[in-house]
Amino acid sequence: LSCEEGEETESPAEEEEEYDSANDASSLYSDVEDEEEWKSETNSNSNSTSNYSDWTADAGINLQPPAWTSSRRRRVQKPLSSSDEEPSAEEERPVRKPEKLKGVQQEGQSSSPPINRSEWNPPDWITDTMPRKSPFVPQMGDEVAYFRQGHKAYIEAVKRKKYSRINLPKKPWRKLDLRDQELLKIVGIKYEVGPPTLCCLKLAFIDHETGRRQSGSFSLKYHDMPDVIDFIVLRQFFDEARQRTWKPRDRFRSVIDDAWWFGTVLKQEPANHEYPDSPFQCYSIRWDTDEVDRLSPWDMETIPDHAELPQEVGASVPVTPDEMDNLLYKPKKGEWGKKSQHEECERIINGIDQLLTRNIAAPFSAPVDLRRYPLYCMVVAYPTDLSTIRMRLVNRFYRRISALVWEVRCIEHNARTFNEPDSPITLSAKKITELLLNYINDQDCTDISEMWKDVENQREDMRGDQEEDESSDVPRSSTVGRAYGGQQQKLCIKAKYDRKHWKRRCKELIEYIFQCEDSEPFRQPVDLDDYPDYGNIIATPMDFGTVKKMLEDGKYESPIELCKDVRLIFSNAKAYTPNKRSKIYSMTLRLSAFFE
Repeated sequence: LSCEEGEETESPAEEEEEYDSANDASSLYSDVEDEEEWKSETNSNSNSTSNYSDWTADAGINLQPPAWTSSRRRRVQKPLSSSDEEPSAEEERPVRKPEKLKGVQQEGQSSSPPINRSEWNPPDWITDTMPRKSPFVPQMGDEVAYFRQGHKAYIEAVKRKKYSRINLPKKPWRKLDLRDQELLKIVGIKYEVGPPTLCCLKLAFIDHETGRRQSGSFSLKYHDMPDVIDFIVLRQFFDEARQRTWKPRDRFRSVIDDAWWFGTVLKQEPANHEYPDSPFQCYSIRWDTDEVDRLSPWDMETIPDHAELPQEVGASVPVTPDEMDNLLYKPKKGEWGKKSQHEECERIINGIDQLLTRNIAAPFSAPVDLRRYPLYCMVVAYPTDLSTIRMRLVNRFYRRISALVWEVRCIEHNARTFNEPDSPITLSAKKITELLLNYINDQDCTDISEMWKDVENQREDMRGDQEEDESSDVPRSSTVGRAYGGQQQKLCIKAKYDRKHWKRRCKELIEYIFQCEDSEPFRQPVDLDDYPDYGNIIATPMDFGTVKKMLEDGKYESPIELCKDVRLIFSNAKAYTPNKRSKIYSMTLRLSAFFE
């Protein structure tokens, strides 16, 4: 692993000398140590997310990340209600199960035979789209409180489970003089495929008052485990918890599984006398179910006078949307640029919606179909796609704009990881990523189509320069010419088709699509008795059965004609069923991405 626990980096003075170049969007590292520790993308293993360090010594909360990221979850033990069975000592207690989410749609590789991949599938703590106070999901630029005793508890749990992939001997406190608790800033995140999926964090020491970086940093890796309490907590929650004082017999409530559970404080005492001043699990409490437990102050909330209470002792009540909003992270000034989080999220959602109308975005509009590409989750550590990013924006998942930028970059990185670097799908991913990043960067832009035209014009200019260079006797020295020469030359060659060859290949593709479960609604013409308004909405119906017959009857003169009819199937489906959350819409996106 390139991210090892306990590796200390150089001092801020040395890093600041390197940092002038970090403001450049093309820079991948904030200092020399980052370059060694977080290897460059071209040299990194294909099964980890790309390098990402976005620390700027003087940037404060306004981080401008130059590369990619991740997430993790925290477990708060759920009290047993009176209706629950009492578990044995060996059984695990109930823990939070976040909702499942998505992947990134990459094509270009043939499917593999079905394999048993349950252990390799993206874990819940990576795929969640809803923001929650707990468990903690790290994002770029987070200021956090780190608790050494919690980290040690995690390592002990790893030993008990005997996870061989995790390098236990390297612990940060062996090289650094770590206090019981430290204030740190997340300046690097990456993931490595499992099992289990590992989250690697680079953590820089910060001054408690100014928030500026202090001497040194270290890295660690971990994964989510049931019944293991997070040893990293957002500083904002930590500071809020310090303002509250709990006394014996005080009543409190705590959020577990999106519900309020109630209890009473028994006493305050160190969870481990080796750390007498640590607030980590420093309160002994009794749930209303009569179960005794330990909690940290940031897990406990006061009970307002108007709060809804359970109808019976030991039961829970749902957390309302307003209550959940009040529990979540409050962005600081500047973390979303010159606008508010709400304004920026709505603007970017609008840009993604515009982007999704273009054919080039189809392969990245929905999660990868793991039934079709079972090896995908064994290669890509942090799957994502445009619909996942959009849903997270809708839910205000990202705490700052640099966290969003990190995830957008994963689209290109994942495509390049799973496919050949110069494949059409990878080049499309690069184009989509660049376009969306430019749109995010320009906070005054509301029409992404204008940027699209600029990108197309730039590519046309490069193509013209390339053709001019090729017609000249002067050797090329342009970096752009070298980088895009092969690609542009391909674009300028007029396609020629071997009639027998392309027909055979197209027939194989259509037959393969017929075998896909997602193609079931599109195999035959739409029944107008079942959908009488279909003809009023769709001017030119099309289906795969018709395409197959026309191909067999020799009605297509080129594969381009066949492609037009197939794409008509997908555009008709989107026009008749525009609801993006519907099953038919998701099936359309997956099938369209596979076809392209």
